[in-house]
Amino acid sequence: DVVSEYAGAGRWGPPGAAFKWWTKWLWSGEYDFVVGKGQDVHSGKYSAGIVCVGDAGRAAIFTPNLKAAEAGDTYELTVFIKGEGKNKVRIYMEGTVSASKTLTAEPKWTRVTITGKAAKAGGSFRVYIDALGKGVFYVDDMKLVRK
Repeated sequence: DVVSEYAGAGRWGPPGAAFKWWTKWLWSGEYDFVVGKGQDVHSGKYSAGIVCVGDAGRAAIFTPNLKAAEAGDTYELTVFIKGEGKNKVRIYMEGTVSASKTLTAEPKWTRVTITGKAAKAGGSFRVYIDALGKGVFYVDDMKLVRK
């Protein structure tokens, strides 16, 4: 059961409309939110990127609230990530469903999967992708599935 699928086929762009479904959040540091093209795309035409342009801190993109169907339902989030520099990426679900993974984005596309369980029916949760260091990373082909 696919809850949401954000493939590279235009979800992140075109550039004028990039991130339209996501909220951008700058907690600290100096970051730009960019649209990846060409080699910075896993599939489709665009990807989403966060670039540290000065002091490192914390910046993120996150989804609107998503509703958990039933208590105990398992949600699997898969996303492809690549990056350069001294970046740290934290991918997590927060709210009724929680799961987290922090990693350094490698120069080649890497599939990352996290799994979380709904604590209660109908509660909400969000998906966050945080930048926690210097460098750049791109995300593409994200899929959230209720198992």
